[in-house]
Amino acid sequence: MRHKYPIPVLVVLSVALIYFGGGLTSGHIPSAPITSVRGFELVNMGFDNNSLPFFDIDYAGKSPYEYFTHQGETFIPTKNGSLVIRRDHLESTAFQVTEKLLRKSEGYGTKRTEILVTERSTGKVIASRELKDGQIENQTGWVGDHASLFLRKVIVPSQTRRAPLKYLGDATVHSSAEIVPVVADSGFRKVRVHGCPGNVDVSLEGAPRRLKLNTPSWRFLPASPIDGVFCSSGYFVVVSSTFPSPVVVDLLTETGQHLSTTEVGVPGDLLSKNAKLAAVENGKVENRSLSFEVQHAVPQRDWVPYQRTRIHLVAPELE
Repeated sequence: MRHKYPIPVLVVLSVALIYFGGGLTSGHIPSAPITSVRGFELVNMGFDNNSLPFFDIDYAGKSPYEYFTHQGETFIPTKNGSLVIRRDHLESTAFQVTEKLLRKSEGYGTKRTEILVTERSTGKVIASRELKDGQIENQTGWVGDHASLFLRKVIVPSQTRRAPLKYLGDATVHSSAEIVPVVADSGFRKVRVHGCPGNVDVSLEGAPRRLKLNTPSWRFLPASPIDGVFCSSGYFVVVSSTFPSPVVVDLLTETGQHLSTTEVGVPGDLLSKNAKLAAVENGKVENRSLSFEVQHAVPQRDWVPYQRTRIHLVAPELE
């Protein structure tokens, strides 16, 4: 039989496909999936800051389970992809999901890991597969998504996939934003906490290493970077954003119950000016509504105040 390409070319193409190409699916899965699984324990083995897991906390949080546990804490995903992290209560789990580092991405090597699903009561590995940098599955190269899909085929979640970020909360019915005069001395400031107890802060404490709202019994990690937090009338309001507009407003009770997420568009020509959200101020919750002001600044020799916007939300979920 004649080949379309000479044998050496076929060998080179085969090696290239192995190195750069499709998914590495070696391992095993059970003949029948386990259904109605509420959560699992997430364990990472052998990783460091230079070699991170594919199926990390973010991908675990995007997977449609009610919760997962990690390093003695319970992570509860919200409908928009944020995480409420309970320090004061550890949910029980029947399954452990472990990702082990097999090879780092050093030199010409490609990072490879193995993900295992273990039944905790018996210690039996019921499913496993390998993952590697550069693999393509379902026409995507997001390896964390490949791991999540594999997991959902083995231990099927008890709930359906959550709503996307555009989700506006179960009861929030109205929002408005208006430009108001800037405050000349605001400048570009670090994330600040207003009106909250002294044992509440925003820091990098705990996993993952991103800014989180920290209280003695729970933490909150929004889907976008935190810009400011204020407390009023027994509620926590977390304001975050990735771009100048929109800003995302998360409303939580003082016990860490997540009530709603709302996106609010900010008027004005902020993106073309490279404006950054510099301050969240004058926040308050009253009469089933919440309001606050955000000030954006633009880079010159220093950060110069550019636009101040007052945001108001009517939130019937506030009692």
